[in-house]
This record gives sequence, structure tokens and C-alpha cells, in this order.
Amino acid sequence: MKIKLYRCEDSHLLQIPRSILDALNWKDNDILDLKIKDNKLIIENSSDDEMNIEDLFEDFNSKYSKEDIDWGKMIGKEVW
Repeated sequence: MKIKLYRCEDSHLLQIPRSILDALNWKDNDILDLKIKDNKLIIENSSDDEMNIEDLFEDFNSKYSKEDIDWGKMIGKEVW
């Protein structure tokens, strides 16, 4: 199915047909998650999803170091 991309000020809009919304069980005000993968736009309903660690770090490309950092002496009422 082909749809038209509409311009709206500095953004663009996609008009998703009701039949597709019904098939996906998407409702007004659902929160959608947009991703680009293999040069394709992926749209997923994330209204019912909780954030997970994999999603949070999906685009993390740096190296992770487990070394302890000495932040200095405690000041105040920190409890460790």
C-alpha cells in the first residue's frame, strides 16, 4: 500500500489508513517508537512496553569500562 507524505511546517506527516490501525490495534494517543533499520522506517507501538536496558543502549557505540572511580571523601550524609 502506498501513502503520501505531507509537509507540516518543519515536520512531515504520514496518514495511516484506518484498516491498518485496526489490524494493529492502535488507538488515538498511543505512543509509537520510530527506528531506522536497514534503510527502512520501523514503527512500533510502545504504549504498553516498559523501557528495557537493550532499547536504552541500542545505539551505544562506545567502550564500557567497569573500573571504579574515586569521587573523593564523602561530604554530608551519604551512606554506602
